Amino acid sequence: GFIVTSSNDTIQGLIDYKEWSKNPEVIRFKTAPSTETETYTGKDIRYFVISGKEAYQLYCVRISMDEVELSKLSYGQDTSYITDSVFL
Repeated sequence: GFIVTSSNDTIQGLIDYKEWSKNPEVIRFKTAPSTETETYTGKDIRYFVISGKEAYQLYCVRISMDEVELSKLSYGQDTSYITDSVFL
């Protein structure tokens, strides 16, 4: 796969693909099998591709803080949220 850094550099290499059950917050990456693994977050990269599997891009989104459990749902519009950068 490859990563695109915050400064728009594209680096080919190997991504430790975990078949994430939710959007990844960090990825482990190395440029060759014999090199040391580095950890990257949304502060370091803005896009990455696991060749033939998945691609993720960094987006700034509003995330609802409302309950998701049916027994705890409130009535009316939920206006509570946080703003965060996440890989989608």
